[in-house]
Amino acid sequence: MSEETLFNGIIFVAAVVSAILIFSKSLTMNKRVSKVLREFAAIKGLNPGTTKNPGDILYTGNNRGFPFILEKVTERRKPADDVNLLTQTSTRAGYTMHTFTRMRLTMSGLPAGLSVYRENETRKISTAAGAQDIRTGDPDIDGTFVIKGKNAEEVTRFLTPERLNAFKIHLKGREHFDLRDNGLRYERKNATDSISELSRLYNKMGEFAASFGVTPPAEG
Repeated sequence: MSEETLFNGIIFVAAVVSAILIFSKSLTMNKRVSKVLREFAAIKGLNPGTTKNPGDILYTGNNRGFPFILEKVTERRKPADDVNLLTQTSTRAGYTMHTFTRMRLTMSGLPAGLSVYRENETRKISTAAGAQDIRTGDPDIDGTFVIKGKNAEEVTRFLTPERLNAFKIHLKGREHFDLRDNGLRYERKNATDSISELSRLYNKMGEFAASFGVTPPAEG
């Protein structure tokens, strides 16, 4: 056996062992995340839902009366710096698999096309058709958030000082949150495997909705 053949054999074995270790670690992590989400759902009275893909996890229920969803999903996405969270499209080639923790709290009465997200997230969120950039006149808000809506006048009337204050209190220093698609949404790469962290996020979303002066959607 030549030295080159032996070397290639060693490289192959090392690659196989590495792949096995990574798979084993991933499997262990998925089991832990599943257990944590199941326990958290039981604490909050959330119910298991049906997912599109095996391995994904979905729970539904309510948070202070607002419809609430918690999920762990694995998706094929393009490079993170060009990802569009609404359309999941990009200008660059090459997909990779990513696992996300998501929470969503649905609210009613929001102006059409309203989106509010942090200034540094502008590349990651698409603009709804016909949406306009909106300034509130509050430098603390305008310097932190990007606000868009289909009717600037309607959005300006809706964003009262009390509602702008809710952003300052609950969301200003918190990444991964945005208001869009008729609700407050949290999304972060990698699955959250801590009940205390899930509870903190759940409580923060409920506090924001309660202080924002909107109501849960009517049932049925």
